[in-house]
Amino acid sequence: MIRTKAMLPVFLVLSLAFLWAGCSEEGGTSGVNGSSMTDELALQQLILQDGEIEGLDAWGGDENALGGGGLDEPIEPIGWHRWGRPHVNSVRVEIHGDTFAVITRFAALNGGLRVITERTDSSFIYYDKPMFNRLVRVAHAVRVGHGPDPLRNWRIVAVSPEDMMSVEPNPHTVWPVFADFFRRVGDELMPIMHIRDPLHTFFPRDHLPLLHPGDELIVRTAINRPGPVVAVFHPCVRPDRPHLRLPLRDDGMFPDEIAGDGVFAASFLIEDHHGVFLAAVDFIEGGTIHDSEMPYDAGGWAVPYRVAEEM
Repeated sequence: MIRTKAMLPVFLVLSLAFLWAGCSEEGGTSGVNGSSMTDELALQQLILQDGEIEGLDAWGGDENALGGGGLDEPIEPIGWHRWGRPHVNSVRVEIHGDTFAVITRFAALNGGLRVITERTDSSFIYYDKPMFNRLVRVAHAVRVGHGPDPLRNWRIVAVSPEDMMSVEPNPHTVWPVFADFFRRVGDELMPIMHIRDPLHTFFPRDHLPLLHPGDELIVRTAINRPGPVVAVFHPCVRPDRPHLRLPLRDDGMFPDEIAGDGVFAASFLIEDHHGVFLAAVDFIEGGTIHDSEMPYDAGGWAVPYRVAEEM
């Protein structure tokens, strides 16, 4: 599943058009261009215009990306991928005391899960399962002015991970309960992120968790219940990079500690590409992939981080 830069402008333009169409002009403030804009609308735009994060899609994919469907090692069936693109449903704004705001963005990722069962020299044999997901992330903003343009009066200061969950008519029975991220230094693991409740965990927007090219990023995570799952780590999500998917293992081999204890682990060597990325843990109920009669059922978290530019 390869991301393309062209998707980001379309996604943001359509999202903003949706919000403009749905917002009332009552209580508006005269903007610098003579338009009417409320603080609420300005805050909605701020979270959607934060393209470094809002433009990162850890979960969706192209319907015809058959060749990129599998993990980095063979599985049975031979491959799978989601197809569909996220679209914003709504943005909720809560302003507290005229100086602080909580912005919650709700998006849907609907489409299909494509399971590839056979591969020949010229074609694939596959089937699709209907897929419905809700994607939620939160930002905090503070007032920085009282000028005529509300967009200039607010600034996003903190952002949460994104919470992905399957929703009706799909079941939702599997999700992460924690995700701990480390930077390996020699034989030591230096903690950099601890996630327990993604929508109540925040990182300073201007100081996201920082890694450097050559660092080894390690994640350890667990799910809410025992049972067969397909566990995947998306280590470096960004539109201009190949979408890697690594297996999360519970086999007792480093970086996992104890085989079969329900804690999954994976590692990734940070490449020499700076900027903001997502690292995502992704759990899919085992029957979703391995049983043609079972419906789509999944949950995951995507966490932003920054790779520093080497001097």
